[in-house]
Amino acid sequence: MPTPDPTGTLDGRQRASSLRARLIVLLAIMLLPFVLFSAYKAWTITTQLEQDAQRQGLLRAQSVSATIDDYFLSTTEFLTAIAANHDVRAADYEAVDRWFQEMLGNYPHYMNIIYVDNSGDIRAAGRHPEDSTEIVNVADTVYFQRSMASDGVAIGDFMYGKISGNPVVHVCYPVYGRSNERIGFVAAAMHLTRVQDRLMQEVVPEHTTISVIGSDGIMIARNRDPESWVGTDVTESMRVANMREQREGADRLTLPDGTKKTCGFTPVSSIPWFVRVGVDRGHIATEVSKELGIHFGVFVPLFVVAIAGWLWIGRDLDRLHKRTEQLSLTDPLTGAWNFRKLEGDLRLETMRARRMGSHLSFAMVDLDDFKHFNDVHGHQVGDAALQAVSNAIAASVRETDSVYRYGGEEFCILLPAADSAAVQEVAGRVRQAIERIGVVVDAHGRTEHVTASVGVATFPTDTQQPEDLMRCADLALYRAKASGKNRVVPCAAVAAALEHP
Repeated sequence: MPTPDPTGTLDGRQRASSLRARLIVLLAIMLLPFVLFSAYKAWTITTQLEQDAQRQGLLRAQSVSATIDDYFLSTTEFLTAIAANHDVRAADYEAVDRWFQEMLGNYPHYMNIIYVDNSGDIRAAGRHPEDSTEIVNVADTVYFQRSMASDGVAIGDFMYGKISGNPVVHVCYPVYGRSNERIGFVAAAMHLTRVQDRLMQEVVPEHTTISVIGSDGIMIARNRDPESWVGTDVTESMRVANMREQREGADRLTLPDGTKKTCGFTPVSSIPWFVRVGVDRGHIATEVSKELGIHFGVFVPLFVVAIAGWLWIGRDLDRLHKRTEQLSLTDPLTGAWNFRKLEGDLRLETMRARRMGSHLSFAMVDLDDFKHFNDVHGHQVGDAALQAVSNAIAASVRETDSVYRYGGEEFCILLPAADSAAVQEVAGRVRQAIERIGVVVDAHGRTEHVTASVGVATFPTDTQQPEDLMRCADLALYRAKASGKNRVVPCAAVAAALEHP
């Protein structure tokens, strides 16, 4: 028989212990939805950021691919004209040799220009002073074998030139004599530093890597650490077999050093190469942490308030959560909508344009040389400039238009029911408004100006697929940059590039 407790102390301790247990169970029940929601939110943000990285990677890969195509197309036209020359068809090697030597100085992006006979001997060549002057036979090269088997343009593989010793790719075109018999071919040894320089000009974040890879798995050019990569076989690490099979798309890969990438890739139409753009997944994980921090930095206090309301005054958690979701759709620096909001709006407006048969326009705005502006004046001044630019854009668009911060110094404008003339008018106002901004850059009140390049596209004028509006506008933006900056370029101006998506 238990000993009685006349003071009631034991009974009090039991009640306190029971109360604590009930509170713990109640807290666990309340926290379980929060934990599950946190896991779900992390998954959705990760999925969204990876899709964004793949989409942006593919757009950038398509832009680089279009530039390389232009390079090879101009080389083909150049060789076609040479093959029709009187001295070339007459096999006057001495005259052709002098002509090639004079010509080479005007074409610095070619390492050599050569005339090869049917036996594989280089009979005439434009050479650089440091090149070998010995007669060279190239019958054992891939470009010789492909050219002799082709009635038109033939392109060799990556190799180190037998004359120059530098990394080159040969573009070849047949030569026919006066009696229309084949007597050899002319070739331009394309200096691959031209392609490498094209990649190095890309202004991309440190976590983004652009690679040009031959279908044989040889790395042609790379914007990060090219010395260690160019000329190496990356068949396995870059999943070349997957690119050959799918041609264009997105995937993931793991580099030999363990770096994981989320990628977009596309072929080069004129040559068996691929352009692959990858984003470090470690960066994506960091961005997920930031997004969750922002989201839950707002959500947790509201969640606590909602729990208190549920316990005491019955507050509606759903209403507070909707407010949190709205905050997560805006860019914290500029107040503009963010990319996630753009994706949803673009999907809705695309469906509306298709259903109603109406126009839908899109503009991409990118500040010119903004990295240099940041480096000179500091990121605090740069942030002030971005805020001013966002305000200027918002003040220049129509009431029905929406402004988004795409990332970094890029902004987007979605213009429902706007045709080509309307979007160019709005884009012109935006460009002029940005140009007028005076950004204070020091304590003395000194101001400097920034400019912007704008690419615009319209459905159905520029593309029959409204889903392609962003890509069309992006290609037009690249053309605006390449043609002098601080201008508006419509997608129609780059229609030729769009024929090779």
